[in-house]
Amino acid sequence: MRGWVENFLKDQGGGLKLLLIGFLTLALLIPLSMVEGIISERSWRHKEVLADIARQHGGEQRIVGPFLLAPYVTETSITVPATEEIPDR
Repeated sequence: MRGWVENFLKDQGGGLKLLLIGFLTLALLIPLSMVEGIISERSWRHKEVLADIARQHGGEQRIVGPFLLAPYVTETSITVPATEEIPDR
């Protein structure tokens, strides 16, 4: 049996090998597309999670709680040289 396959490959080797390589290449494109699908799905999920975290924790900031207001008065003094007039208030 083995001798028949070897003889066949010797006689028809070039075209058959090329056909077999083409078939294997096409057959391996199936798992490659599955892996690319998983990569794109995880990339999309990563962006979705980042947006969700930003929405939950990065919203508008509010200051809440008791406030202590202490009234105060400021006094301002202006020193004017004797050669100038004092401005009206």
